[in-house]
Amino acid sequence: MNISLKASGVFSPKCLIAILVLMLASIIPILQPSQYILHLLILMGIYALYSSSWNLLAYTGQASLGHSAFLGLGGYTSSLLIIKFGVDPWLSLLTGGASAAAVGFLIGLTCVRLREWFLAMVTFGFAVIAETAVMALDWVTQGATGYATNALLDSRVQYYYTILVLASVTIAIIYLVVQSKIGLAFSAIRENQLEAEGMGINTVKYKLLAFVLSSFFTGVAGGFLVHYIGYISNEIFSFHHSFMPLIISVTGGLNTITGPIIGSIIILSIWEALKIINPIQRMIAIGVFLTLVVIFMPRGLHYVALKVLRSLKM
Repeated sequence: MNISLKASGVFSPKCLIAILVLMLASIIPILQPSQYILHLLILMGIYALYSSSWNLLAYTGQASLGHSAFLGLGGYTSSLLIIKFGVDPWLSLLTGGASAAAVGFLIGLTCVRLREWFLAMVTFGFAVIAETAVMALDWVTQGATGYATNALLDSRVQYYYTILVLASVTIAIIYLVVQSKIGLAFSAIRENQLEAEGMGINTVKYKLLAFVLSSFFTGVAGGFLVHYIGYISNEIFSFHHSFMPLIISVTGGLNTITGPIIGSIIILSIWEALKIINPIQRMIAIGVFLTLVVIFMPRGLHYVALKVLRSLKM
């Protein structure tokens, strides 16, 4: 399958704005922000990567409530390869993504024929199974106690630039995919799967492709997350990690490239601002915010930003 793009698409105003934003983001460490701000920006980058991976499924009309399973699988695979076998950290990161993609392929074979929230419930069940398996293999995973992971880099500035590049490359790949003929097939399936099948589109193949790509990038995000935090336990399979990419993508805008980025910035900013209350209350507050977004801005903040730019004649 070849990915073809018109040259004009690559140099469109949206792409030029993205390049400008990337350039501005690259100079943030030069401004010497506090370590806390740098930490928050790194988390935003990780969740932008994670949510963009999840959002790729939305392009085909699929939804997952158990993507934390692939996040955790990538994290455990990457960290254990380093600790147990001394594998190169960066190779282990890719291997973690590959292992998540392999499991995603197997799960996808049975799940992609399901539609909408039936698929979401199955993936949620898989996340529960994955957590149970980690607890049962406590002689390797240390169960609920967890274990310390190796650091990939020496400073937060290095982590910042690395996640900036990693997230940018991943989002660029997703952009190329959705702008290609593959992306057209994704859109056709999302709009009307029966009509897409009638047009000769192999819906199972394309939905499975989206599932595998999404799992791979999620696994990479999981590996980077646990190496940055320096610790992993069964907590990585929590409801928080399962629902976060959904909340972020809906807030920013489903089926958009910039939606997960905008959503990550907004949701994590709110999450940090509400640290004065306990996690359950924070989730309730996020839920209320999400409800308001769905009611008053159903297409997400991405389209609100577009309207503002158009009003400024940009």
